[in-house]
Amino acid sequence: MISNPAELAASSDGSPGSNGNLVQLLAVQNQPITGGQSPTDFYAGMVFRVGSKVANASAVRDASDLILRQLEDQRSSISGVSMDEEAANLIRYERAYQAAARVISAVNEITETAIQLGRY
Repeated sequence: MISNPAELAASSDGSPGSNGNLVQLLAVQNQPITGGQSPTDFYAGMVFRVGSKVANASAVRDASDLILRQLEDQRSSISGVSMDEEAANLIRYERAYQAAARVISAVNEITETAIQLGRY
């Protein structure tokens, strides 16, 4: 770790106030590197793909939960209602909701980070 700013080689020609190396380093963020994309665009695309897959998986899980709930309701109507089973199901649904909220929160933070990276 460099703690003394004088040890940074920002100058390309050695003169005081020159920042040629730093300018070249900053230009990397806009140069095509991976598949013709800049690092910022590549990262934003990766975050979008991950977010999209998470959203799709959440939608599939939600649909499966609804189907399961309908089947359990049909079974309950035939066999009667078990309050213990209903309480256990409510806890399970609450935990699934909390997990989905955490996933959405994480995706939101990643997206915000990608947007912030794109602004620099």
